[in-house]
Amino acid sequence: MLLVAFSAGAQTGQDYFKDGLKKHKERDYKGAIKEYNKAIKIIPNYRDALFNRGTIQMELKNYEEANADFTKVIEIDPKYAKGYFSRAYLIFSTGNHEDALPDLDSAVKFDFRLPNALTLRGQIRAEMRNFRGACEDFYKAKAIGDTKAEEYIEQVCKKH
Repeated sequence: MLLVAFSAGAQTGQDYFKDGLKKHKERDYKGAIKEYNKAIKIIPNYRDALFNRGTIQMELKNYEEANADFTKVIEIDPKYAKGYFSRAYLIFSTGNHEDALPDLDSAVKFDFRLPNALTLRGQIRAEMRNFRGACEDFYKAKAIGDTKAEEYIEQVCKKH
């Protein structure tokens, strides 16, 4: 006799992730984190669940938790540009502008079409008085559709 065991209604990691996305979109951040946690418990290296949880943690100003999630995302997928950009933005947000540059360099290396990465790196380069590098980033960002780039070109590039 063959016995088949199954759980009616058992949720998968993907199901919890989808529930987390729904709550995330509804701005139920605590609820979303709970759902992402359930997904991660089932699938420990669930890149997208970790990334989304990190994004919420950053929004809630839980910087250590956000940093841990983004770092894990990068360990799981070392070429995931959004992971580098998000960790760089987190670092930038805490006032460590120059420390964000290595992650921004990686973000641009793995996906040069991230206009926010180019613009943020350009801002930091301008702060460091590397106007040539800043302007290169701003012009590249403008070329791929970043509407804020023009403002920085006016402020930085046309003056230096």
